[in-house]
Amino acid sequence: MDAMTTLQRRFPFALTLIHEPEASESTDGLTYRQRIRGRSDLAVAEAFVTHVRAEPSEGERSLLQAALDDARRSEEAA
Repeated sequence: MDAMTTLQRRFPFALTLIHEPEASESTDGLTYRQRIRGRSDLAVAEAFVTHVRAEPSEGERSLLQAALDDARRSEEAA
């Protein structure tokens, strides 16, 4: 079941659903892609974890690296 169907079942009288995220905290005028250019996948993943929770531990860094390595191998095998 997709998210919209779930919402429609939960709120059957809602007419529309509009997602309007708050403006980005960035004031440099750059896109996300421009801001992360040149950074490794691991650095981007670590920055995300730090942003939403706290700086990742060494164990979490190892798990992130393992997940990225696995994804890279899967892409190469496809």
